[in-house]
Amino acid sequence: MYSSRRHARAVEAIRSDWNGCRIPDTPKSNAGFVSEVEAINRGDARPQSVRTFGDFVTNDWMPVILPTLKYATQKHYRYMLDVHLIPAFGKSQLRDLTREDLPRISKSETQ
Repeated sequence: MYSSRRHARAVEAIRSDWNGCRIPDTPKSNAGFVSEVEAINRGDARPQSVRTFGDFVTNDWMPVILPTLKYATQKHYRYMLDVHLIPAFGKSQLRDLTREDLPRISKSETQ
């Protein structure tokens, strides 16, 4: 049924977890798990559904994605974000943004 005994044991370990949730079993992964839970309990971690566009761009996208791009592309993207996108959508929740919201940028520039 399984391609190897190792694979079968891994599947069985996942099945045996409480409610199908994977529980970290190494001290190193427990430390990360505990710190994530503590952040949630303190109220520092916000559910993804209430994150704003500005928060996502400044805390997640810019530090991770922007450095992987060429310098000229970084410069152009930062300009577009700072001048057009963040002012228009910065306080909007990510879950509420749709394609229909994009023309809002053009309308706000012409006024």
